[in-house]
Amino acid sequence: MDGHAGFLFFTKDGAPRNAMHWQKFFAFTVEKHNKIYRLQLPKITPHVCRHTYCSNMAKSGMNPKTLQYLMGHSDISITMNTYTHLGLEDAWEELRRLESLKSPEKVRNHAIYSVRRNMDVKKILFVCHGNICRSPMAEFVLKDLVKKRGLEAEVEIASAATSREELGNPVYPPARRKLAEHGIGCAGHQARQMSRSDYGYYDWILCMDRANLRNAARIAGGDPAGKLRLLLDFTDRVGQEVADPWYTGDFEAAWQDVLEGCAGLLEQVKFED
Repeated sequence: MDGHAGFLFFTKDGAPRNAMHWQKFFAFTVEKHNKIYRLQLPKITPHVCRHTYCSNMAKSGMNPKTLQYLMGHSDISITMNTYTHLGLEDAWEELRRLESLKSPEKVRNHAIYSVRRNMDVKKILFVCHGNICRSPMAEFVLKDLVKKRGLEAEVEIASAATSREELGNPVYPPARRKLAEHGIGCAGHQARQMSRSDYGYYDWILCMDRANLRNAARIAGGDPAGKLRLLLDFTDRVGQEVADPWYTGDFEAAWQDVLEGCAGLLEQVKFED
């Protein structure tokens, strides 16, 4: 097709695999994954993949007629009304983007939006798998640093999980003791799961590792505004992950990573005087 080959998969009988075949493969893969890993995958079908592709392309700004052609729909209303899943937060984000283009200076700022968004940061959400170790440590460490600098009125800080495994639970005791060693309390914390609305509400969503990044992006429906980052991206260790004490038991290493990341974040983020 147009000089391209090798993109079809065949059955043992030599016939091209169709949607029914792939649906069975997906079901088997999801079932096997969910038996092994804590983070459970939802039901995935070829049709779900089409909806996801269409929604992501629409969010990226693809021309609607181009998207209609790629989806193979005879009526564009099917593309935009049935296959494209956008909500209120997506509308607000687009309005904020248009607002940012009113002046040449704001056009320049928009071009480096994902890197220099810190000029207007007010709300920060830390994310990890269960919201009982690393992300609450980061939340309360940054709150402590902000308080010491007298910036409490300038920033809102919270944390959340990508999973539902620890919902309602307090900070894990070893993590709580590590914070207490440095005079930082965490009373009242209850683990909660990140929601899609969090993506619209927070300016930065800072994850502890790459798995958190992927799962946060899945919850948010993508990252069109470039809000998702690794915490250690604010240090000289760009791309590295905060040590996970859940598996190693080394809460000192997690503390050092979190402190380094929060200190670097505070140096790069500019708050109003």
